[in-house]
Amino acid sequence: MADVLVIDDDLATRTLLQGLLERAGHRVRAAPGGVEGLRALAEAPADLVVCDLLMPGEGGLETILALVALRPRPKILAVSASSRGNGGDFLPVALKLGADRALRKPFTAQRLIEAVAEVLAG
Repeated sequence: MADVLVIDDDLATRTLLQGLLERAGHRVRAAPGGVEGLRALAEAPADLVVCDLLMPGEGGLETILALVALRPRPKILAVSASSRGNGGDFLPVALKLGADRALRKPFTAQRLIEAVAEVLAG
Protein backbone atom coordinates (compact mmCIF):
# COMPACT_ATOMS: atom_id res chain seq x y z
CA MET A 1 0.00 0.00 0.00
CA ALA A 2 1.30 3.43 -0.94
CA ASP A 3 0.36 7.04 -0.36
CA VAL A 4 -0.76 8.40 -3.73
CA LEU A 5 -1.65 11.91 -4.84
CA VAL A 6 -3.75 12.30 -8.00
CA ILE A 7 -3.47 15.68 -9.74
CA ASP A 8 -6.04 16.17 -12.50
CA ASP A 9 -8.19 19.17 -13.34
CA ASP A 10 -11.13 17.04 -14.51
CA LEU A 11 -13.32 16.14 -11.52
CA ALA A 12 -14.73 12.96 -13.10
CA THR A 13 -11.26 11.67 -14.01
CA ARG A 14 -9.84 12.62 -10.61
CA THR A 15 -12.68 10.83 -8.82
CA LEU A 16 -12.36 7.74 -11.03
CA LEU A 17 -8.60 7.47 -10.54
CA GLN A 18 -8.94 7.98 -6.81
CA GLY A 19 -11.56 5.23 -6.55
CA LEU A 20 -9.58 2.76 -8.66
CA LEU A 21 -6.41 3.29 -6.67
CA GLU A 22 -8.24 3.06 -3.33
CA ARG A 23 -9.81 -0.24 -4.40
CA ALA A 24 -6.29 -1.43 -5.21
CA GLY A 25 -5.36 -0.76 -1.57
CA HIS A 26 -3.63 2.61 -1.77
CA ARG A 27 -4.26 5.66 0.40
CA VAL A 28 -5.23 8.36 -2.09
CA ARG A 29 -5.60 12.13 -1.97
CA ALA A 30 -6.57 14.26 -4.95
CA ALA A 31 -5.93 17.80 -6.12
CA PRO A 32 -7.48 19.76 -9.02
CA GLY A 33 -4.23 21.32 -10.22
CA GLY A 34 -0.48 21.63 -9.86
CA VAL A 35 -0.50 24.42 -7.29
CA GLU A 36 -2.97 22.56 -5.08
CA GLY A 37 -1.05 19.32 -5.54
CA LEU A 38 2.24 20.86 -4.48
CA ARG A 39 0.50 22.42 -1.49
CA ALA A 40 -0.90 18.99 -0.53
CA LEU A 41 2.59 17.48 -0.76
CA ALA A 42 3.98 20.21 1.49
CA GLU A 43 1.42 19.16 4.11
CA ALA A 44 2.05 15.41 3.75
CA PRO A 45 4.43 13.63 1.36
CA ALA A 46 3.30 10.94 -1.08
CA ASP A 47 5.06 7.89 -2.46
CA LEU A 48 3.58 8.45 -5.91
CA VAL A 49 2.00 11.34 -7.80
CA VAL A 50 -0.28 10.58 -10.75
CA CYS A 51 -0.20 13.82 -12.72
CA ASP A 52 -2.26 14.86 -15.73
CA LEU A 53 -0.28 16.92 -18.21
CA LEU A 54 -2.87 19.18 -19.81
CA MET A 55 -4.29 21.40 -17.07
CA PRO A 56 -5.02 25.12 -16.90
CA GLY A 57 -2.77 27.31 -14.78
CA GLU A 58 0.31 25.41 -13.68
CA GLY A 59 0.22 22.54 -16.15
CA GLY A 60 1.52 19.05 -15.67
CA LEU A 61 4.95 19.66 -17.17
CA GLU A 62 5.57 22.58 -14.79
CA THR A 63 4.26 20.48 -11.93
CA ILE A 64 6.63 17.62 -12.83
CA LEU A 65 9.58 20.04 -12.76
CA ALA A 66 8.56 21.09 -9.25
CA LEU A 67 8.02 17.46 -8.16
CA VAL A 68 11.47 16.28 -9.23
CA ALA A 69 13.02 19.05 -7.10
CA LEU A 70 11.28 17.87 -3.92
CA ARG A 71 13.14 16.00 -1.20
CA PRO A 72 12.05 13.34 -0.67
CA ARG A 73 11.10 13.06 -4.32
CA PRO A 74 7.88 11.17 -5.03
CA LYS A 75 7.63 8.73 -7.93
CA ILE A 76 5.75 10.29 -10.84
CA LEU A 77 3.27 8.71 -13.25
CA ALA A 78 2.37 11.18 -16.00
CA VAL A 79 -0.98 10.67 -17.72
CA SER A 80 -2.36 12.47 -20.75
CA ALA A 81 -4.67 12.17 -23.70
CA SER A 82 -2.32 14.35 -25.74
CA SER A 83 -1.00 13.02 -29.02
CA ARG A 84 0.76 14.30 -32.08
CA GLY A 85 -2.65 14.78 -33.69
CA ASN A 86 -3.96 17.30 -31.17
CA GLY A 87 -1.13 19.75 -30.77
CA GLY A 88 1.73 17.76 -29.32
CA ASP A 89 2.72 14.55 -27.64
CA PHE A 90 3.70 15.63 -24.15
CA LEU A 91 4.28 12.19 -22.60
CA PRO A 92 7.87 11.86 -23.93
CA VAL A 93 8.57 15.38 -22.67
CA ALA A 94 7.27 14.41 -19.23
CA LEU A 95 9.69 11.46 -19.18
CA LYS A 96 12.60 13.70 -20.15
CA LEU A 97 11.69 16.10 -17.35
CA GLY A 98 11.79 13.32 -14.77
CA ALA A 99 8.50 11.40 -14.74
CA ASP A 100 9.13 7.74 -13.95
CA ARG A 101 6.45 6.43 -16.29
CA ALA A 102 3.93 7.79 -18.78
CA LEU A 103 0.48 6.43 -19.56
CA ARG A 104 -1.73 7.57 -22.43
CA LYS A 105 -5.45 8.14 -21.78
CA PRO A 106 -7.74 6.37 -22.20
CA PHE A 107 -6.41 3.37 -20.30
CA THR A 108 -8.06 0.46 -18.54
CA ALA A 109 -8.25 0.12 -14.77
CA GLN A 110 -5.95 -2.90 -15.04
CA ARG A 111 -3.35 -0.93 -17.01
CA LEU A 112 -3.42 1.87 -14.42
CA ILE A 113 -2.92 -0.56 -11.55
CA GLU A 114 -0.07 -2.28 -13.42
CA ALA A 115 1.64 1.04 -14.21
CA VAL A 116 1.35 2.17 -10.57
CA ALA A 117 2.83 -1.13 -9.37
CA GLU A 118 5.70 -0.83 -11.89
CA VAL A 119 6.53 2.71 -10.81
CA LEU A 120 6.38 1.87 -7.10
CA ALA A 121 8.59 -1.20 -7.60
CA GLY A 122 11.17 0.73 -9.63
